[in-house]
Parts: sequence; C-alpha cells; structure tokens
Amino acid sequence: MDIKIHTINNKKMFPPVELEELEIMIEEAY
Repeated sequence: MDIKIHTINNKKMFPPVELEELEIMIEEAY
C-alpha cells in the first residue's frame, strides 16, 4: 500500500508517466 501512495505522489510531482513505465519502476523497486 505504501508503494501505491508513493507512486500517486510521484504523479503529482512529475509529468504523467505511461502505466507501463510506472509498472516497470515499481517492479525495479522490489
């Protein structure tokens, strides 16, 4: 859950990123 909140905060700070790129970033975070 913490990671989902983190990604939402990143969306507000950075320009919109494609969902595929977001998923890759989340996978790399693990």
